[in-house]
Amino acid sequence: MRRIPTPRPWLKELREEKNMSVTELAIAVDVTDIYIRYIENGDRSPSTQLAIRIGEVLGLTEEQALIKFFSLKH
Repeated sequence: MRRIPTPRPWLKELREEKNMSVTELAIAVDVTDIYIRYIENGDRSPSTQLAIRIGEVLGLTEEQALIKFFSLKH
């Protein structure tokens, strides 16, 4: 069964609101910029720990980050 990509436009919007480039976010959470793009485009899902780290860098609480990344309702 093929997984349907789930784009995360909120992630790109929040990153841009914080005036961060993909590369800056990637460095801050210790992954590649390509991996951040994959997450933003919905081609990959972050681990729980990475979701929390991304959220922290972007000013979200742990709970907010987990809801944003893993809830079907946004």
